[in-house]
Amino acid sequence: METYDHTLLGERVRRARMRLGWNQKRLAEATGIPQGNISRIERGRNTEYSGAAGWTSSQLLKIGYTLSVKTGMVEEVHGNQR
Repeated sequence: METYDHTLLGERVRRARMRLGWNQKRLAEATGIPQGNISRIERGRNTEYSGAAGWTSSQLLKIGYTLSVKTGMVEEVHGNQR
């Protein structure tokens, strides 16, 4: 099973969110993902949210879609882990 860099993923999410001028609360409201979980993923602590596997692909894609970033941003970091 491949792993991915939680810190890199979190940094990419944070940058994309900030590019839109959004705070974490606004992203949480737009995605339906609790703000505390958005904070954890941005800090690279996303394994706390959904267990050892980290965030699910569908959650990552929802964040990517909401922030209008290419899904490759998610797939590049997330790899084949599902």
